[in-house]
Amino acid sequence: MITAEQRELRRKYIGSSDSAAILGLSPFANIADVYWNKVGHADQPENPSMKAGNQLEAVVLDYAEETIGKELLRDQLTIDDIFCANHDALVCGTNHGVEAKTSGITGPGVNDQWGEPGTDQVPEHVLVQCQHQIMVAKLQMVWVPALIGGRGFQMYEVHRDDQLIESMKRRLRKFWEEHVLCQMPPEDALPSIDVIRRVRRVPEKITQMPGNVVEKWQEAKARLKVAKQEQEAAEALLLTYMGDAEAGDSDMGRVTFYEQKRAGYTVEASSFRVLRHAKRRI
Repeated sequence: MITAEQRELRRKYIGSSDSAAILGLSPFANIADVYWNKVGHADQPENPSMKAGNQLEAVVLDYAEETIGKELLRDQLTIDDIFCANHDALVCGTNHGVEAKTSGITGPGVNDQWGEPGTDQVPEHVLVQCQHQIMVAKLQMVWVPALIGGRGFQMYEVHRDDQLIESMKRRLRKFWEEHVLCQMPPEDALPSIDVIRRVRRVPEKITQMPGNVVEKWQEAKARLKVAKQEQEAAEALLLTYMGDAEAGDSDMGRVTFYEQKRAGYTVEASSFRVLRHAKRRI
């Protein structure tokens, strides 16, 4: 598990998860997200999937230690030039690493991207992460123990690929020199709204920006307001036709308005109704 200190240090380098995003292979971030994480000090808060993965990491590493048959040195950090790698573990007495993964535990995940165990048939972003770690720590391979929903524990092996590593290194260094060092955002990508909102702001600082950007934002807000009003009017019409019924049938399926209960942790327990539509089965 990456500590707060390691996370702060990682801003100064390109990490293994950064590599996948910079190369356009990450399902979680893009090149603009990485840029703003580096220059804007925007960090990703822990979501339910990340929390589950962090909590299960020790269990997955225990499985790896038993399967590999060697002691693991856990939570290691290596640095080389502008690159760093946070290793879930290094295998004692070898030049092997371990990258523990969970998939499909709290959601759908990318289970279909995991191939036969014993191979390197892992999702592309995981493959890049492993090759990045191999590059930084001068490893020969990375074990990838994975806890996959519906499949249980599986073990994969990613071996060193020097051709891929050299290609990655050139593209990653180009990103660092042309964007991070020059503080020039990538022009062909926008950061996710969650990342750009978390950029640390300079108090009292005012910048100049083109008017069409503000205009586009205002137009989008206006369309959203109209859409919200139309949605509320359509729901009112739908509920009027339902009258005092909790459900209604049509040739498009069933609409329900059942009561839901919310458990009270910080507030008293309450109930509310949710409008749902189930498509008619043919």
